[in-house]
Amino acid sequence: MVKLKQQSIYALTAILFFIFLLIIFLTQTSYGGGDSIQHYNMAHWGWKYPWLLFDHWGKPAFTILISPFAQLGINGARSFNLLLGFGTAIIIWKIAQILKFRNSELSMFLVLFTPVYFILMFTPLTEVSFSFFLVLSILLFFKRKYYLSALVLSFLPLIRNEGIVLFPLFILAFSLKRKMLTIPLLTVGFWLISLLGFSYYDDFWWLITKMPYSGDAVDIYGSGSLFHFLNDTRGILGYPIAVLFVAGLIISLINWGKNDKYRLSDTFFFLLLIPGSYIVFISAHSFVWWQGIGNSLGLVRVIGSVTPLAALTALIGFNLIIDFLKDKKKITGKFIFYGTIFWIFALGLTTHRGGFNLSKNQKLTKQATDFLIKNNLDKHKIYYFDPFALFELGIDPYDKIKSNWGVPNAENPSIGIPDSSIIIWDAHFGPNEGRVSLDALQNQKSLELIKIFKPEKPFTVLGGYNYEIYVFIKSSNQSDKLITNLKFNFETDQNGDTTFSHTGNKSRHITSSVVYSNSVVVYLQDILDTISDFSITVNGYLYIEEPLAGVLPLVCTLQNDNENRFYRTFELQDQITKVGEWNYFEHDFSITNARSPEEQLKIYIWNKNKQNFYLDDFAINFEPRTQNPEP
Repeated sequence: MVKLKQQSIYALTAILFFIFLLIIFLTQTSYGGGDSIQHYNMAHWGWKYPWLLFDHWGKPAFTILISPFAQLGINGARSFNLLLGFGTAIIIWKIAQILKFRNSELSMFLVLFTPVYFILMFTPLTEVSFSFFLVLSILLFFKRKYYLSALVLSFLPLIRNEGIVLFPLFILAFSLKRKMLTIPLLTVGFWLISLLGFSYYDDFWWLITKMPYSGDAVDIYGSGSLFHFLNDTRGILGYPIAVLFVAGLIISLINWGKNDKYRLSDTFFFLLLIPGSYIVFISAHSFVWWQGIGNSLGLVRVIGSVTPLAALTALIGFNLIIDFLKDKKKITGKFIFYGTIFWIFALGLTTHRGGFNLSKNQKLTKQATDFLIKNNLDKHKIYYFDPFALFELGIDPYDKIKSNWGVPNAENPSIGIPDSSIIIWDAHFGPNEGRVSLDALQNQKSLELIKIFKPEKPFTVLGGYNYEIYVFIKSSNQSDKLITNLKFNFETDQNGDTTFSHTGNKSRHITSSVVYSNSVVVYLQDILDTISDFSITVNGYLYIEEPLAGVLPLVCTLQNDNENRFYRTFELQDQITKVGEWNYFEHDFSITNARSPEEQLKIYIWNKNKQNFYLDDFAINFEPRTQNPEP
């Protein structure tokens, strides 16, 4: 009888899986916005550009795992998450069976129809993979396979960084089980991924030094109420599962004291690792959003990483309802039981139903890309801010000949881009992540506005901007005033550091893990009326907290089609000698072999010996050559 029951459950689960799989191929996904596209891009193009597999933002373990599916297109990547979502539900069922929870099979459906988890299964985002590794580790723990549990858990922070906040709970659990040798195994994922990515960063500690969330970008991402996630309970767990979760937690606490006398029983470890992990995880996210740290946007979807744990806890509360209904009339009991089931399923299916269609932003972006394709403008080099634009154009986003994210100079956006280039500026990514204002684009004479796209009904996006899309082309018929100098004080730089500054409040912190400072890029057409010899004076200020340990080259190159035709360096260390002070540096480069206005000039600092310093008031002056060329 039990075997037949399990077969029926597996059959129902398989039917649901294929229905959900069909939904993937009949719908588009907008849930997750640009993040969904970016994760897919890294996984899809990672086989062509292997360094993408180890991009810190993309989450290396996740990107590597999903990449084979992403070769089949974005629906292949979505199918990967669906597979792991159902795998997570089955594992939760197995945990419920081990813990001898009644009606354990219901836990699967509570997982699958939790509102935020339901929609996440149809995206290429990280949360579902995180939940799979987490519940697999918990299953192995309750099966007393502690070493394997720790090994699986070690990859959690490589799928989502905040997985590290759950480690203390597991370390406590392993310690109470007297399995102290499991604790070193929690670092295996770190060592393995660090080793695999070493060749791309030339830094074994890149997982620490390249951390993308260490900065303070509260001016972009904002902050909010400490109860932000609790206030959005409907969008995360849905009200019925949330109530059942609280009931299940209270019942478990009562049973632990009443039946187990507060011993280290399975109930204790259930409380510690399952509702405990959910509470710690949501508390950590609530705190960083409240404080405006960790580049948190307060996205409710991140809690989907742990909602299967809440669903399992809710099963205990659901069993309480079933027990209560035994004393009721048969019709009344059935009405309440099936009414609750219907409510849970309805919320799961409908709460985020908009995620199965293009968002308002994406619909407008599609209008813009359709316009480019229709007018054959997609053959030009594309400068973009929203990853969805390039996804719709079908262009390799990592081929710098065909496209580029952002523009080289935010204040003078026409600088450093070739004639006939297309700029697709949108009001979400453009002024926020891209730091490029619409005014800056419109003030460039060489940028010709060719089309504006506005929604039928206006709406605002991050930063309070009315969402619009402007398409520009760089015209060779009109030119801006030739550039004679550039100065960078980093005040509007998203990555600016407030620890030290020469003027203003920010400088650029070049850490030991940064090999090259950001390049200043200009085309010769931006600085010369006619091709001739010219000189460049580069100056600025460097702040050091300890003496430089070796050479620090300032580099100047002239490139044509990625081939260096001019390459000179000047070692700055002789001018940077005062510790704890700002040191002024200056050097002149002379260019005598310029050939084409399309040649690209690049200037940057090469942190050859992995040193630590701050750069401010970095200035470059261009003028006709007045001194003999360098040897």
